[in-house]
Parts: sequence; C-alpha cells; structure tokens
Amino acid sequence: MKKLLFFLITVIFFTMNSLAFAQLKLDKYQEKLEIIQGKTLNGFIVVENASTEQVTVKTSVDDIVMLPPFDGNREFRPAGSTAYSFADWLTLSPEIFIIPALGKQKVSYAIDVPEDAKGGYYGTIFFEKVETAATTGVGVAFRIGSTISLITKDAVRDIKIEDVSLTGNGIKGQFLNSGNVILNSDYVYNLMDGKGKIADRGKSLKSFVLPPGEKFPFEINLNKKVKEGSYSLVINFNLASGGGLSGEVELAKDKSGNLQIVKVK
Repeated sequence: MKKLLFFLITVIFFTMNSLAFAQLKLDKYQEKLEIIQGKTLNGFIVVENASTEQVTVKTSVDDIVMLPPFDGNREFRPAGSTAYSFADWLTLSPEIFIIPALGKQKVSYAIDVPEDAKGGYYGTIFFEKVETAATTGVGVAFRIGSTISLITKDAVRDIKIEDVSLTGNGIKGQFLNSGNVILNSDYVYNLMDGKGKIADRGKSLKSFVLPPGEKFPFEINLNKKVKEGSYSLVINFNLASGGGLSGEVELAKDKSGNLQIVKVK
C-alpha cells in the first residue's frame, strides 16, 4: 500500500511539473550572437503564456558551466561566477511582469559589451513562474530558459594535441582548447603514408563541448594491417559552429610492428 501511494504521489508530482513548464513558451531557446567591443547589443525574447490563467513571471540570468568529461553535460551557476559570464553586462526589461491568459510578453535585453571583451561569453536568461500553495504557504518555482552565446569578431578557435603516448595499437592523448571560445566538435582521422595515400581512417565515437583551457581525453586504435613505414596521423575537428581545425601526429612503424611517436604538430 505504501509503495502504491508513493508511486501515485510521484506520478502526480511529475505530471504537475510537466504541465507547469508547458504553461510558458519562448520564441527562441538558443541564440548565438556576434558582439563588438564597446557597443551595445539589443534584442528581445517573447514569452508566451499557454495556460488559461494569468501568470506572474520574473527574469534572472545564470552562468553555464560545462562539466568533465566535457561530453555535453552542464550545470547552471550564479550569475557572474565564471570567467566567461556576460551577466554584469545584461539589462532586462521588464524584470517582472504579468502575462494574461493565452497572452504574450516581449522582454527586451541590452548587452553593454566592454572594450576589453574577447572570445566567447555564455549564459541563460530564465523566466520563472512561482506558484504558491495556499494551504501550506510553500512556494514551488518553475522556470524556462533561453541560452545565449556571445562571440567577439576576433575570437580565437584553436585546439592542440597534448600528452600523446602509445597504446597497444595506436595512440592516446588529450585535446586542449587553446582558444577563447567553447568548442563543440567531433573528429575524424586519416593515417597518411609517405606517398599521401590513406592507410587507415576512422571517426570519434564521442563529441566534446570543451571550454577554454580544458582538456578532453582521446584514444585512436589503428588497423593492425598497417605496414612498416612513416605516417602522418591527421586529426580533423568538425566544429558545430561551422569550419574546422586540425592537428597532426607523425608516426613510424618498424618491421616488428612497433609504433613510434616521431612528432606532434
């Protein structure tokens, strides 16, 4: 009986939670915007009340933090707590408002970009609806967010291959984000022989979302049938934002089938 009661309470809670989120909708849930140092960027987000009752909504902003192993998992932290926060530049208007039943509200934002801004800055603007249980006086907050990425024109996208070592039949190492924007990418590799022909190729099983200064571990196993000789292992990174980067590891294979790392480029 207790298990059944717990199950029913859980179902009711998650049903109410889903319905509360469905009451608020946004016209955009993600934006990537180019910014210019010393200029103000203006825009807006439309919040829609899909319910048949008026709601009171308040705005806030949180920083975004990518979590190890940098495979896309993230969490929100208080505004201004990260090195790539734009929270202190942001003004929202209105900050608190009432949306009538089935109505909409346009929330304007102004982002005053400082002169020394460089690279990428990230955060999520939240729209929070607070419902109060009159019988208990306990408030339960529900919110929905629009994630904004701000990138300067002179942002640096760069990646380095570090800590390379041999495995049983290939190499392992780490990708270092040596630029100043978050890199969202997967990668493919081609093993080129001395004549420029492809001796082996493959692609990553995992993509990464890597903040500046952080590392992502990788391992590449090569085909055992690769013959003796000198090779260039070219790793190409396909950025989700468009374009690509590459790195290279020079390898040699001796008559016994042993690999040697010659140089990392």
